[in-house]
Amino acid sequence: MIVVGADPGKHGGLAWVESLPRGLCVSHACNLPLTVRGDLDLEALLGELERRPAHLAVLELAHAYPRMGAAGAFRYGSGYGALLCAFAARRYELGIEHVTGDKWHGDLFDLARRRKGTAPARGERGERDRADKLEGREAAKARAAELVAALWPELELPRRKDRREGVVDALCLAVWGHEHGGGYYAELARGSRGGGAMC
Repeated sequence: MIVVGADPGKHGGLAWVESLPRGLCVSHACNLPLTVRGDLDLEALLGELERRPAHLAVLELAHAYPRMGAAGAFRYGSGYGALLCAFAARRYELGIEHVTGDKWHGDLFDLARRRKGTAPARGERGERDRADKLEGREAAKARAAELVAALWPELELPRRKDRREGVVDALCLAVWGHEHGGGYYAELARGSRGGGAMC
């Protein structure tokens, strides 16, 4: 199964992750294509989605942040809408899954902790959820980057921090799609499969 993960936003990302017998394989990861003005390039986006097949699309639910200005919130929402329309036009076999940032962060990091033997079982996340809210956005971004580095140590990511975060989030969303689909990552957490690889 191939899952495409998408992080909306000015420096968002797209990532195609395939489950293979040897592990999760990154077939492609990039930042969202932008026009010269900095808007999402819909023609380039549709071309990218056309060239790279997938069975399921996972899109992070967009919402404004407390310190986000009106222009930033509008741009973020516009990017989300454009991605949603582009995914809908592709008619993915397994559809489009929407997930909040809090949800995918919590699910993936619970799995990573259970794999190491340091996490509570499903349903016992209350204390961790409260602690994560206190840690904030930067700690969650750092943990996402650690997860991607653990799965794909040889993967080259963009150098600029804002662009790198978009690709990292897209990769994590694709991994979440595999777990949500009942597939690869659940077995990885149990230790029955290897780590990730590049295609």
